Amino acid sequence: MNDINDFQIYNKLKEIISLKKTIINSCLDIGCGINPTLNWFKKVFNSTNFLCVEPDLEIFKRLKDLNIKCIKDLNETNELFDLVIAKEVFEHINKEDCISFLKKCKKQTNKIFAMTVPNFENWNENLKSVDIELRFVPDHFSFFKPTSQNFHDHKLYLTPEILENYLKQVFNDEWDIQIFRAWPWEIKDMARIRKFNLYFKIFAIIIKKD
Repeated sequence: MNDINDFQIYNKLKEIISLKKTIINSCLDIGCGINPTLNWFKKVFNSTNFLCVEPDLEIFKRLKDLNIKCIKDLNETNELFDLVIAKEVFEHINKEDCISFLKKCKKQTNKIFAMTVPNFENWNENLKSVDIELRFVPDHFSFFKPTSQNFHDHKLYLTPEILENYLKQVFNDEWDIQIFRAWPWEIKDMARIRKFNLYFKIFAIIIKKD
């Protein structure tokens, strides 16, 4: 596991693709939301073979109005894509469904699967800090509702180690799993003269070996 300063996965993803000289001609963007990866993908890879998956009906309609190719459910396609991206999606999956979700992502990934999730490593599953003096609470904690049926809420408690364990259950030795702690913050307690170095995101980039 490595630490990086980026708050978006794109720079690290482009760096790895360039280093490995991987040719990317198609992309599946799962749970793309209102900011799909399309513009970045077209600019970097000079391709328009791009498909979004977006279950929110209002956002889906907005994407269709913009003439962006989009489907509502991942099961609507069996097409293979060179690059599959799931930004801030996995935490919304019910715990009992997370392995099947990853298996579906793997099945549709030809070369690289990339994902981002919130990082909980400084807090326990009750959202209490592991360091009693850390009083800071990230804003995304308000969405952490493990028993909720609303797909907008967060269901999974994730740390770099927990995410890696999920990925290793699905991606075998034919894949190289790289985990990064990202989006660093420095929180200072001026009264107690303490400093907390936190990473709010986890990036995972899984590359199919040659």
